[in-house]
Amino acid sequence: MWTGSTQVLSDKEASTIHAVSLQVLEHTGVNILNEEILDLMESAGATALRSEKIAKIPPSLIEDAIPKAPSTITLYGRDDRKPFTIGKGITRSASGFDATFIQDYGSVERRPITKAEVGAFARLADRLPDIDIVGVQGIPQDVPQDKTEAHAAQMLLKNTSKHILVAPDTGRSARTMLKMVSMVTGIENIGQKPIISVHISPSAPLRWTPAACDVIHEVVRAGVPFYILPAPIAGATSPVTLAGHLGAAQLSDSDWHSDRTVDA
Repeated sequence: MWTGSTQVLSDKEASTIHAVSLQVLEHTGVNILNEEILDLMESAGATALRSEKIAKIPPSLIEDAIPKAPSTITLYGRDDRKPFTIGKGITRSASGFDATFIQDYGSVERRPITKAEVGAFARLADRLPDIDIVGVQGIPQDVPQDKTEAHAAQMLLKNTSKHILVAPDTGRSARTMLKMVSMVTGIENIGQKPIISVHISPSAPLRWTPAACDVIHEVVRAGVPFYILPAPIAGATSPVTLAGHLGAAQLSDSDWHSDRTVDA
């Protein structure tokens, strides 16, 4: 396993983690709290335990799906710069992400971040040449709390022409932001030339909440790129060892290879 120029695990160790991950996905399964996603998993070849809302994924399904996933993704902005790719070891930088407080220069006190400041951070990131993707630097606290992410996305669209990255927490929020992008660009099928991408995290390894499933379904349906951030916490939601921690991250990331290929 390589990260940049540093080899964290040997090829044999990485292969062992992968093999054990396949066993866990097949025998323990993934807790998917969404009937529609369970239907998709079952139609793709997984075993769905409806009463427990668990999908048990055979290794053959995962091994078949992995090579079908694109090795690179092309992202766009709303300016005249050329589209760029991510994947195959290509490193890109993104600003953000999702702070609820801000600390003013020279102050030791923190305070809630405002919508205007989210826009200011987006405008700053737009001017910085080393920032390729502009994310939501903060979740504004001076707007209705059930619409914070839509307000944040509005500030990104108003203050940068670079590719934007958001993290909706509900399917409704995802639909709203995707519709905003369509209205701003005038493009109905925004997946053809995506100026927006989405990242999503499980609530814990091997468990996907109804809200997270709704977000994934909305985003995949629109053809917009999305990234899974496994976000395991060593010693809490994953083993404390490096190998175990990386294995938990792989499990969270592998859960959706089959679903992505079914929808794509």
